[in-house]
Amino acid sequence: MSMLVRRLGEVIADRAGRAPASLLGLPVRDWCGQIQHAVHRRRGRLPAATTMKNIRCLLTRLMRMLVIASDPGPWWQRDRWNPFEDYRIPLREHEPMGRSRCGSTGSAPAGCGVGCSGTATGHPR
Repeated sequence: MSMLVRRLGEVIADRAGRAPASLLGLPVRDWCGQIQHAVHRRRGRLPAATTMKNIRCLLTRLMRMLVIASDPGPWWQRDRWNPFEDYRIPLREHEPMGRSRCGSTGSAPAGCGVGCSGTATGHPR
């Protein structure tokens, strides 16, 4: 996380008055391009591919969390349901892993036939 914060700080400093007011002000692809540009200007080479992958994944997750937190609508009207990211989604008492991930990026609405077989957390029934 600290690496992402440093890189975002560099990008914001480079953009001066043109910097977005929020992480949601640019798509992930543009943020990553700006980060690569800032690192290249500072170090003379692009960041490692694994570094950029880590930054992209973390940035994507943070942006998803911001979108969820800023959505005033009810959770069941969202396109994706993920109890790990959205604490408004109620869990049943018997869910064995609570809000732990089941290896998917989210759950489809009940009855869609998509996702893990078993409980919402991926354990067999």
